[in-house]
Amino acid sequence: MVDNAKKKVLWTKNAENSLENIYKEIQANSPQNAALVKRTILEKTQKLSLFPNQYPTDRFRKNNSGSIRAFETHSHRIVYRVDEKAVVILRVRYAGKEPEFI
Repeated sequence: MVDNAKKKVLWTKNAENSLENIYKEIQANSPQNAALVKRTILEKTQKLSLFPNQYPTDRFRKNNSGSIRAFETHSHRIVYRVDEKAVVILRVRYAGKEPEFI
C-alpha cells in the first residue's frame, strides 16, 4: 500500500539558522539574489510534503538506510530526513564546501 498522505515539513534549528545566515551573506552583495535563493529553497522544501522521495538518497551519509535524502539548488545543498509523518530539513549549506561524510 502506498501512503499518499501529505507530510509536515519541519526544520531543525540548525537548518533554520543556516538558511538565515546564507540569506544574510548573499544579501550583503545582492538583496535581490538573496530573496530568490531563500524563496527557491523554501518552495522546494515545501513541495517535499507531497513528494518526499523525489530526490536521491544522500551520497555523503554513511550507513544511510534511505531515509536521508538531499538536493542542490542555487549552489546550496539541502539535506532532509523522511519520517513516517514528516519531512525534517536537517541541513542547508553552500555546496561549494568540501562535503563531510557523516
